[in-house]
Amino acid sequence: MTNIDSHGISNAIMMQLCEEFLAHSQSRVEILDACIASMSAPDNADAGSLSEFLREVHNLKGAGGSFGFPAISLIAHRLEDYLLRAGAPTTKQLGDLQVFVDRLSDIIETGVNPDDDATNSILRTLPVHSVFDPSEVVQRDVEVLLVIPSRAIGHLVSRELQACGYRVNTAQTPGMAFDIAIKTRPDMIITSAVLDPVSGIDLVRVFAAMALTEDIPIAVLTSFARNHQDFQRLPEGAAIIRLDDHLKDDLANVIANFEQRLEETAAVVTGKA
Repeated sequence: MTNIDSHGISNAIMMQLCEEFLAHSQSRVEILDACIASMSAPDNADAGSLSEFLREVHNLKGAGGSFGFPAISLIAHRLEDYLLRAGAPTTKQLGDLQVFVDRLSDIIETGVNPDDDATNSILRTLPVHSVFDPSEVVQRDVEVLLVIPSRAIGHLVSRELQACGYRVNTAQTPGMAFDIAIKTRPDMIITSAVLDPVSGIDLVRVFAAMALTEDIPIAVLTSFARNHQDFQRLPEGAAIIRLDDHLKDDLANVIANFEQRLEETAAVVTGKA
């Protein structure tokens, strides 16, 4: 009797679809390598290679999870986010792009999706685009998930976090944020209060209720006053960052509390508490 999965697809058919996905993905990786080589050429003045690169990355991001390779989707998402921040890549950034592509190629060649811990380790070693000179900021193994639909505000908050040496990963929707948080378990989550189809406050409540994410420090970005009635639904400990003249001060307080928590955790681990 043929085994059928929850979607009514036989195991044999699913295996065939996965093999076809890996074959197509390998072809896409080869295109990505060719695009990097083209963009590295001294006489290259055509944006076509970058457009093609972005298109193939977007295709990988959309297909990975559907065929049992969520790690491919997550790496492609990071790569897409890197490019959206960087714009036209410099010579150094082309080297960063190659690192992303090599990690995608590693998974495709093995044909096995890494588990969540291995995926998280891969993601934390990927290059990060920063507006700061690397020599001016000490990079730290701290990852912040920023859930916000506005790129302008996202850029502003990301800049402040990167100044602390934090890695910033962005998500524009609650669904994307949920998927990323479950698979990567970031060190901190900052979400806009206004999201669609569910609010950022509801998203915070979901994270606070789940064993995998309940201990992650979380803050809400908002244009509402602190005494807004919706904030009464926030779980205890959730911080509020106001999107007005208080933005930098509120964010600084959130970071300071987070740093204190890191120090206390380190003290417990080393037995110095």
